[in-house]
Amino acid sequence: MPGMVALTRSRLILFLLPLAVFLVYGQSLSNGFVLWDDDKLITENPIVRSLSPHTVRAAFTSYDPELYVPFTIVSYQVEHALFGFQPAVFHGTSLILHIIAAFLVYAFLRKVGVKAALPCALLFAVHPLNVEAVAWASARKDVLSAVFALASLLSYLRYRQGGGRPAFWSAFLCLLLSLLAKPAAIVLPFAYLLLDWKEGGGRGRDAWREKIPFFLLSAVFLLIGLAGKEANVQALPPVHTALLAAKSAVLSPSLFLFPRFSLLFLQHTPVTPRSPEFFLPLLLLAALGGLTLRSLRRTRSLAFGLGFALLFLLPSFVTFSKAGAVYVTSDRYMYLAQVGFLFLLGLALDRFLSSRALRAATIAAVTVTLLAAGWGAWRRSLLWNNSATLLQAALARNPGSAALPHNLGELAAGEGDTEGAILRYREALRADPAYAPSFIGLGRIAQAQGEADRALRLFRSAIQADPRSVNAYLHLGNLYRDRGDVDGAIAAFRRALEIKPNFAQARINLADAYGKKGMYREGLLEYKRVMEINPEFRKEILQKFPQLEQLDMGE
Repeated sequence: MPGMVALTRSRLILFLLPLAVFLVYGQSLSNGFVLWDDDKLITENPIVRSLSPHTVRAAFTSYDPELYVPFTIVSYQVEHALFGFQPAVFHGTSLILHIIAAFLVYAFLRKVGVKAALPCALLFAVHPLNVEAVAWASARKDVLSAVFALASLLSYLRYRQGGGRPAFWSAFLCLLLSLLAKPAAIVLPFAYLLLDWKEGGGRGRDAWREKIPFFLLSAVFLLIGLAGKEANVQALPPVHTALLAAKSAVLSPSLFLFPRFSLLFLQHTPVTPRSPEFFLPLLLLAALGGLTLRSLRRTRSLAFGLGFALLFLLPSFVTFSKAGAVYVTSDRYMYLAQVGFLFLLGLALDRFLSSRALRAATIAAVTVTLLAAGWGAWRRSLLWNNSATLLQAALARNPGSAALPHNLGELAAGEGDTEGAILRYREALRADPAYAPSFIGLGRIAQAQGEADRALRLFRSAIQADPRSVNAYLHLGNLYRDRGDVDGAIAAFRRALEIKPNFAQARINLADAYGKKGMYREGLLEYKRVMEINPEFRKEILQKFPQLEQLDMGE
């Protein structure tokens, strides 16, 4: 009889979790790509547009532009090689990964003692908080990394329970794959220690010693990750980072309890401990810390659940500054961290379901919660159908954003609506008078309309607003070239390459400028560098300059 019950439960799980995901996200298979990093990361990313040893190597030797996510990039390469840029394929892969993650969440919760793991896994499957990670093609990295992080945790638990070295090295391999998908998994070795502590004892120094390979691997990816985010990390004073971390540590979990759509969680007001939006989170965290310490007299469960959630939120605390704006959090940062709260919810459900008096009410409450969550996630996933729907909905909730009206301007420009694009770029500059991308957008329009002097002023304004804007230097160089100022063009392209040496388009334009100057060898050398940086151009360049095959870069 117990075997029959276990078989029935397994079949129920195999049926319910995929069904729940499909009911909520099935319509997202008809969604397109959105002008919110999908262009930069996928459709216009030259590394993704071909699959070869050269492009795979490029995926493992470049950032996206600030995150090191080679495994994610390779997954895009494979999809494009097999199906082209079919959005349904990319979204379908994300749905499959989310289903796998839901199964792994169920398995992990069962392993750590939660009997009511199925309703918790179902909540994970349909929670509105996860829509961003699942319905947004560019968020593949979060889901893919979480899948292998959960697999690593399960392998480690199997190792603890006598699985031997195969389970140990399986945990290590899954950690590596998780890190290659997104470096946020650097905290996993501490999660192993947290599991040791929860199970009682932690085995002292041996627990640390056996995890040295895991910590070394995480340290390598920490250094790689910091190299890509150096500008972001240094953009804010440490005190501001600490205050924002406290606010994020409260805001992010609140989105699990009270989900609401907001593509951006911007920090508009000054960051100061005197502000209630910062000292109140500090007080709340202090109170919660005291409550957790008191609970240790009876159980370690509360500390484990909260510690797990905070641990997987930690990597997001270095990403507050992006493109001149300050972002407190994003929904997808909770994708794995929410498992800590699901653990606590599962333990509470275990207690309620074990009470004959509360069982019916608990089942009813769980059913209503799952239906409400699924309905909310379904409605939210519709916002990701296309760029206009997503950006306009986000702008309605973030009227102070510069990035959102700018992207709407890019969308209008791409559709040939010049007046609409100008209005949106100006709206972005009203929100942030130093928003360089909108100066560039207006400059492109001015140049296309033959207003070269005005375009020149706008590109220079973009550089003044952001001296490290490689796109501003690229367009400035193009303008100089078109006006016949080859020396000015070469100087602008070189400056772009000083900032971003792997900027293939700047190297191509520099090579062309060298040709106009009669510096043919320098131009050919730049073309050869382009082929090494971006193999997608290799065939086209070799057809034009076959002598590059024999050209010695060192000569």
